[in-house]
Amino acid sequence: MKQPTGRLYSFEGKGDQGLKAYLLAMLAVLLFAYTAFYKFMEHERFLQTLTAVFIFGGYTTLLSWFVPVLELVIVALILYPRTFRIGMWCFVSAMVMFTLYILAMLIWMDKLPCSCGGVIEKLSWPQHLIFNLAFIGLGLLALRLERLNHLN
Repeated sequence: MKQPTGRLYSFEGKGDQGLKAYLLAMLAVLLFAYTAFYKFMEHERFLQTLTAVFIFGGYTTLLSWFVPVLELVIVALILYPRTFRIGMWCFVSAMVMFTLYILAMLIWMDKLPCSCGGVIEKLSWPQHLIFNLAFIGLGLLALRLERLNHLN
């Protein structure tokens, strides 16, 4: 098996499965880089949105910084070859947590605040749910394709 290099993740020499995994992973990178950037640029708004959610209590300020930093850490993990799988599992796990948050909001909140960022905020909550489930599926598919590529 070929050892990963220290450079950013690349699909070179990875075959069709590796290329597909790479492209799916880049969707994850784009999503988290975009939303993290937006949360940093509109931090005060993001913080206000979190404050409106009762389940976060006194942790809103911490969460307002932790979430975008976590998203960028996951992006870095995906881009670095040695941590690609860990990064993708972290991406899938974070998306599952965000999806559970959406479900909780749909169940317990009358007014649903959203601070996901940019065009994603334009989605309805059911569309948000479908969007997240789709990205969870894409993340799992990328992991599967990467695994199949390594088995060949």
